[in-house]
Amino acid sequence: MSGKPTPFNGRSARSQEGREAAGLPRIRFDDLRHSCATFLAFEGVSDTVMQKVPGHSTVTITKSLYVHVLERQKEKAAQKVDAFFQAANREDR
Repeated sequence: MSGKPTPFNGRSARSQEGREAAGLPRIRFDDLRHSCATFLAFEGVSDTVMQKVPGHSTVTITKSLYVHVLERQKEKAAQKVDAFFQAANREDR
């Protein structure tokens, strides 16, 4: 092991055999980059690191095209909006 990234060739027979043996679904390499960027954003990793890990030229590319909002993030945001309106309603009384 050199410590350098291992080239990935999702089309190689060996890769496909390993994936099938592990019972994993067929997935594009780019899908893994999306998942990685979303996970890093969810975990609060810095923008610079989030950009560098998938190898993007700018953080804008990473954040606008690769980071996706998770369902639990939407739920948490909805709870915050609800709490805001509940507090505002109490103050109006």
